[in-house]
Amino acid sequence: MDYSKNTVMATVQTLNKVINESLDDTDKQMMNELASEGIKYDDVELNDEDRKRLLYEYSTSELVIFDETQHVPASTARTVVKYNDTSLRLGLSATPWRDDGRSMDIYAFMGTVAHITNASDLAAMGYVVPADITMYHVDTLIRLLTGPMRRAMSSQVKIGLNV
Repeated sequence: MDYSKNTVMATVQTLNKVINESLDDTDKQMMNELASEGIKYDDVELNDEDRKRLLYEYSTSELVIFDETQHVPASTARTVVKYNDTSLRLGLSATPWRDDGRSMDIYAFMGTVAHITNASDLAAMGYVVPADITMYHVDTLIRLLTGPMRRAMSSQVKIGLNV
């Protein structure tokens, strides 16, 4: 790997937008259908030269780092991941799972887990400040609150208990 190469940073949304602008009419129709499902694009507007350069740099990158890889199964991120299928991929996520049953898609696109750490280990190594967690019973918490916050919390607890 040539470490002297430039670093390219872009959001998944921007890359998806650039990729979609380079697709043929059939692909664009499919993407329009996905957009009708509520997928939103960012507002970054690139001139034609910048768009082509970003697409080239991304598609020829040897290493691609994806943050928030739990979103990879979503169609926008999936389009971006699949566009450069020859790079080494590094995925980062504090929550590498999904509630919609598509967690295995993360590993299908990103590969196996190379390292797992937790907040306690990071604190022990000095990378993060140790958390000070205090647990309160809901009734105690309501007694500690005052004024409008107490009234709001009390009503929410009553609503929660009545459900």
